[in-house]
Amino acid sequence: MSILNDQFASQLLEAAPEAMIVVDGAGRIILANGQAERLFGLAREQMLDRSIEMLLPDRFAALHQKHRVEYFAAARLRTMGEGFELYAKRFNGEEFPVEVSLSPIQTPDGVLVATAIRDVTERKQVEQQLKDAQAEAEMANQTKSRFLAAANHDLRQPLQSVGLYLSSMRKMLGESYSAIDVADKIRSSLNVMEELLDALLDISKFDAGAVEATLRDVSLQHLFEQLLADNEPQAEEKGLMLVIQPTSLTVRSDPGLLLRILENFLTNAIRYTAFGEIVVSAQGEDERVRIDVVDTGIGIPTEAQESIFDEYFQLDNPVRQRDKGLGLGLSIVKHIARLLGHELEVVSTVGRGSRFSVWLPRVQVTTAVAVEEDPYDKAASTLQTAKVLLIEDDLAVLDSMKLLLELAGLRVYHATDAAAAMAQIEDGLRPQLLLTDYHLPDSDGKVIIQRIRMALRKDLPALLMTGDTAAQRYSDGSGSPVDVLHKPVDGDELLASIAALLKVETIPH
Repeated sequence: MSILNDQFASQLLEAAPEAMIVVDGAGRIILANGQAERLFGLAREQMLDRSIEMLLPDRFAALHQKHRVEYFAAARLRTMGEGFELYAKRFNGEEFPVEVSLSPIQTPDGVLVATAIRDVTERKQVEQQLKDAQAEAEMANQTKSRFLAAANHDLRQPLQSVGLYLSSMRKMLGESYSAIDVADKIRSSLNVMEELLDALLDISKFDAGAVEATLRDVSLQHLFEQLLADNEPQAEEKGLMLVIQPTSLTVRSDPGLLLRILENFLTNAIRYTAFGEIVVSAQGEDERVRIDVVDTGIGIPTEAQESIFDEYFQLDNPVRQRDKGLGLGLSIVKHIARLLGHELEVVSTVGRGSRFSVWLPRVQVTTAVAVEEDPYDKAASTLQTAKVLLIEDDLAVLDSMKLLLELAGLRVYHATDAAAAMAQIEDGLRPQLLLTDYHLPDSDGKVIIQRIRMALRKDLPALLMTGDTAAQRYSDGSGSPVDVLHKPVDGDELLASIAALLKVETIPH
């Protein structure tokens, strides 16, 4: 053929940086350059006048022949093998991944096809390493998520049983003040353990991406009222004035997570303010709202204002006194703000006080969803007839909680799984309150609450115990609300919650 006698074309082919092979319409190799020789481990004389399929693994040969015929019928410049893996074969039988580009050449003797072949073994290895690393990272995240789920349940169970036993022991000690003092000190230590566990698990969940935000319109006035109710007693105990300025502003945020940001700001303000006042307010600026917590406390040095959001960083606490916190609250705030896309701001002067702020998107609406709603409107129960159905699969927690409730005068019926609880309902048990763990062997707490409510045809007051520290309120499968207690459940908190749901002022000790 004339192209074979074209010395200039042969020189160009030889100078190509990649393996180049030219084939005719019958698929015969009529030209190969030095790069092709090195790539396939064959002298060009061993390739010439032989079928191009000799350079392919046997399993691809028949399919390639079919595609080759189709290509010559409508030859065009294109990349071969798009969407699937291509492999070539060396003289020694070794297979390797390749990329192939085809380019038709019009000659007086007919169409020839120039084939550029590139060995992509190294690139494929890198891609596989990246895939393996990604799979390993995903597996690590899954392992971490499983650990967090287990920790939320398993680590809290012994803490809960110890705490409930302590509450019961304190009631049984009566007027033995020295023993009560020891019990109170043990309780204080348990509270620190609980606080640390909650904070560490929260940070781990944020790191693992296990916390999800639900953004909605939030009335700041409802949020501020809850802040006042939760924090005014602590402020009054220190002789501080807590001022919550009324607001009609509405923002876009996750109400539970936003409340945690403001609770952390306010807790720190009370902790580090010896006298004066703390003011919580909100200002609207164009499309944004800035919520401020301003105190007259010790202030923060300029060089430390970036570090205060780091884990375990604390001012004025070199010996890590417990009453000054754990140094994790503002780190959790940073994680929450990043998740919600809210900007944080700190302005502080040593000796004069600080302003902690969070910026949020403003919503121009007249109504908003309240953070908390009154879930029940039931007639008051009496302690003499109050029956509690307790569902808990951990026997130590079950025993300790049953003991505490019975000491409080309640009539306790118990079950270790959903099936046993439903069996008691079907046998005629009509409790005034349902108290259940979230994780049960044969169901979850929300499901069994819904089933019992449906069986009784009433919105039975219910308390759900869970290790998920992010949850503030659940609903059962029908959408009815369920109050939540976070493990480890404090005995006094449990009894107060029961009293509120049963519509009685106190539960006698």
